[in-house]
Amino acid sequence: MRIQMVVCLCLSVLVDLVAGVQIHVRTSETVGPLRHFWKSTGFCLPPLKPLVYNFTSLDSLIDLLYANGLRPGFELMGNPSGLFKDFEDKTSLMMWRDLVTQTAQRYIDQYGVGWVSQWNFETWNEPDCRDFDNGNMTVQGFLNY
Repeated sequence: MRIQMVVCLCLSVLVDLVAGVQIHVRTSETVGPLRHFWKSTGFCLPPLKPLVYNFTSLDSLIDLLYANGLRPGFELMGNPSGLFKDFEDKTSLMMWRDLVTQTAQRYIDQYGVGWVSQWNFETWNEPDCRDFDNGNMTVQGFLNY
């Protein structure tokens, strides 16, 4: 019952601040059980949306290389955002796959598969090296990656 009262008090504060409505909670009597009637308290995570990557800086670099007849040594590695935590987790694995796919497709669409296929690609060469990226990759996670 105490948890229900805390929820009511929190909701009353929110309503009072947001809508100017005052709610008085009488804690001296029990009216009945607090049934689930709300859709969101505003404290839950927002629904997941597809990740959107900002390629602006990379686009500028690739444009410069292309304009000068050079090809990049393109290395897909690391985890600076900490987003890809567990390659045994299907969600993390699919997010990594989507990042790699979007990156490759972006430059194939821009410059053609003929030029992009001449790039030297490298993937994360030491994902098991904990001192390097603070990761904890298992053998299965590495194989999935």
